[in-house]
Amino acid sequence: MTRQATTLRQADGVAFQLSTPRREETAPLETPDRVLAIGAHPDDVELLAGATVARWARAGAAVTIVVASDGRAGTWDTALDDAELAAQRAREAHQAAQILHADLWLLGVPDGRLAHTHDLSWRVAAAIRRARPDVVLAHDPWHPSRSHPDHRAIGLATLDALALAREPVWSPWLHSAHRPTAVLFFETPAPNHAEPADATSLALKVEALACHRSQYRTTYGIRAGDDPKAVLSLRVEARMRHDAQVVGASNAALTENFRIVDDL
Repeated sequence: MTRQATTLRQADGVAFQLSTPRREETAPLETPDRVLAIGAHPDDVELLAGATVARWARAGAAVTIVVASDGRAGTWDTALDDAELAAQRAREAHQAAQILHADLWLLGVPDGRLAHTHDLSWRVAAAIRRARPDVVLAHDPWHPSRSHPDHRAIGLATLDALALAREPVWSPWLHSAHRPTAVLFFETPAPNHAEPADATSLALKVEALACHRSQYRTTYGIRAGDDPKAVLSLRVEARMRHDAQVVGASNAALTENFRIVDDL
């Protein structure tokens, strides 16, 4: 284990340095048989791990996406009915999941009300036991500057759920116990693992993100008259090229970065 300073650039251009214990970068995983990707909001998995999910699904993995909140706060329009927006975001999430060849499970917690509670942890544990994934993908619960409480809450709940799901004496009626092989935390300030993206998985990530029309203005900065896929392609590719440089990959490479934990 070494201590290494890592500089990260956020989407708004703010830079910070984090010094954290980390191990050397690991090689890409072989395609898992089953994958469970857990996001706080309806577009988080697509944005933060969409190319990896798409590549694994194309290679035969059974992928399930869990969305914890209903996304009803994802607008700047205070006159918009939040129940209507939640229904729209559910439709968008289903469309995106179909493009990624993934099943979709919606927990339906109101946006902004996710909390690191025993109840939420057990709901995620139940999903782990039901899906029985080899690999779990989730928000990094240790991100020191992640201001969104929903992201922190679901990351911590997932961390708890990994322990809850593996112990057979805990709630044995709630599916049988299951222990994944690894968890890949996305949105991490301390990546030690990168998954490469090819042209097809990049295109599928962009296509899945383009399904989330309700987020064009607020999340992606897409304005009226823009070509959504063109804008998304440029920004996604730039982000993934930067991520490749963070982990020391080739300048020509595109990656999605994670913190891998495989001592579960």
